[in-house]
Amino acid sequence: MPKQRSESVNDKCALCSKATGDNWLACEICGDWHHAKCLQLSEEAYKVLQNLDSCHWFCKPCNEKVGKIIPTLVGLQERIATTEKQ
Repeated sequence: MPKQRSESVNDKCALCSKATGDNWLACEICGDWHHAKCLQLSEEAYKVLQNLDSCHWFCKPCNEKVGKIIPTLVGLQERIATTEKQ
């Protein structure tokens, strides 16, 4: 689930570099904060993300990397299972 940004956090939006604004999302991989507005995420979509218990959000660069990592991990898991059977 996207983290709640505390008032004491001094991080700036990774897209606009401003520390002010509402509706923030933090990437679960790199930890960078983003304004929902800078991501062109509607208020309704932001509220849905905030209410999901099992939602994971990644910024665009991390999401592209995760897309490459997951198939690799699945392949490794299959190789381990094969090795254990042998």
